Amino acid sequence: MSEKPGPEIVKSYIDHFQPSRKDAPETIVAVSVICAETTERAEELAMSGLLWNLQLSKGDGRKGVPTLEEAKQYKYTEEEIKKMEHMKNKIVVGNPGEVVGRLKSLQKVYQADEIMIVSITHSYQERLRSYELISEELKKTYEK
Repeated sequence: MSEKPGPEIVKSYIDHFQPSRKDAPETIVAVSVICAETTERAEELAMSGLLWNLQLSKGDGRKGVPTLEEAKQYKYTEEEIKKMEHMKNKIVVGNPGEVVGRLKSLQKVYQADEIMIVSITHSYQERLRSYELISEELKKTYEK
């Protein structure tokens, strides 16, 4: 695992790309995103995925992503709280405007041609809604 920050790794890839054709390199960045109508709701929804990541890191989590209630009732240790704070810094969580703003910023930083969004929630409906909100916000942005 590289110790270099992500944007530096991508820049190195672009700078050293040896095409087999006359194509320029394409960069796809995968981003973990939770979007909801409000930032508060998005942060709440993110709890399930964060808890699941903690469980997986301990060899648990085989039952899948915990419910929001399970995440709220879970008794977090101090170490787990620190790990969750670290994990939160690696995902995009917020309302549609915030999320699209962060995605555009990441696109510029990584010089990405494409962004792949992954949303991990317990509820399929919340996951679908997250994608819909992002799509609606992007449409507004590009219609201007």
